[in-house]
Amino acid sequence: MSQFITVTSFLLIQDAYMAKSLLESEGINVFLKDELSTQVNPHYSNTFDGVKLQVIDSEAERALQLLIDAGYVKSSNFDNSSSAINIFTQKLPLINKLPLDMQLPAFITFILLVILIPTLLIVGI
Repeated sequence: MSQFITVTSFLLIQDAYMAKSLLESEGINVFLKDELSTQVNPHYSNTFDGVKLQVIDSEAERALQLLIDAGYVKSSNFDNSSSAINIFTQKLPLINKLPLDMQLPAFITFILLVILIPTLLIVGI
């Protein structure tokens, strides 16, 4: 029995619709998971990793290749080890456990706290 699997996700619903129409024009059945949640409140899109573009498992490889060829997905998105963010965060024990899109904000927050807290204590504010 076939099941839908997530090929990629989009933070903006309009990007998901464009990718969906591309795949449907190629005869691939597409389901957009969390589509309605994003329409109701677009600000929560990042909370649940955006709109997930799902296809039947037997068509996933072809769908992914079409999305890469059309420029909707970069093939480097699937290799997190070469990410510039990962170079800075891979040795920080708590930050490297976060999803890749949350590592940079967490890293910046960590650095600011390391600089600001001692400065505020020295100044006496």
